[in-house]
Amino acid sequence: MSETSEISCPSLFTIQSVEEFKAVLDPHIAELKDLVLDASNVEKVDSCGLQLLVAAKDKLQQGGASMKIHSPSEVVLKISRILGLEKDLEITASA
Repeated sequence: MSETSEISCPSLFTIQSVEEFKAVLDPHIAELKDLVLDASNVEKVDSCGLQLLVAAKDKLQQGGASMKIHSPSEVVLKISRILGLEKDLEITASA
């Protein structure tokens, strides 16, 4: 069974911050740690931010680990629903 890591998403989760957040995620992905992401403070998200989450989740699942998003802000809920990613990203309302 893998270890679980909890990580907070950046408040501005856009193309400008995606590389920095990827650098935070990568060591956890490499170690195949289950991830719980706190998205409660996200004020702005774009398709690059969500694309990073989808790619991270796919890599973790290939290695037998998981990733869930807890406590999403309204903007995360809205954009993920519009793009049809709410279920794929395992977004839940509370931790």
